[in-house]
Amino acid sequence: MTPPGRRVGGWTALIASLLLIGCAGDKGVRSDNPEGRPGDLYVQIAAEYYRLGEIEPALKNAQKALVEDPDHPQAHNVIATIYQQLRQYDEAERHFRLALGLTPNDPYLLMAWGNFLCDRNDYAGAAAQYQQALDNPLFNAPWVAETRAGICARRAGQAATAEQALRRALSANPGYVPALLEMAELDYAQGRQRSAKGYLERYFAAGGRGARPLLLGVRIERALGSRPGAARYEKLLRQNYPDAPEIQSL
Repeated sequence: MTPPGRRVGGWTALIASLLLIGCAGDKGVRSDNPEGRPGDLYVQIAAEYYRLGEIEPALKNAQKALVEDPDHPQAHNVIATIYQQLRQYDEAERHFRLALGLTPNDPYLLMAWGNFLCDRNDYAGAAAQYQQALDNPLFNAPWVAETRAGICARRAGQAATAEQALRRALSANPGYVPALLEMAELDYAQGRQRSAKGYLERYFAAGGRGARPLLLGVRIERALGSRPGAARYEKLLRQNYPDAPEIQSL
């Protein structure tokens, strides 16, 4: 296992970082193929464009990869994930199924499919995909799947299941910032403000950032009765993210 700074090699490292980005959903694109095959370069380019939020060139390059190699599973994966973001769910499902038909045991692809099912409110189906990924003995980043399972369980209203998954993620990788933020949010929602504060402080100490956690910091400090603490987080939020929608929630 390689918690941070433990690195997951090659394309996996790039795409693992896409699995948990932003507050709305997780982008499960992965492009890990050390052997090399036609279309790899286009998939790499597509994945990088996707990471940067450039959806149109990402899609075009993934489609070029399929021209070079129609059976490239990660090209189908990139395209599926883009269509999922665009809410073109039928096309997303078609490409996910094509990818899974080509590499049915790829843990990152299983997580991407699980993310899709979770977004479609098939929580049991999503949980099964995350578990299948975890059951792969060659999977070298189980904390990612555990975190995804925790996020999906929270969406399903299963707080206890979510907490168990997130604790397993942090046991495997104590500095994994997405799991730290999810635990902070979960504890805050459960009224465990001091515990939430601890997880949020660990999140920032591990390099986490963003408007969403800063707003959470404001709320936690207010709940604890710390006006200076809340003011500090609010100042950081206003200074660093003046146009963020979280400003309207202060």
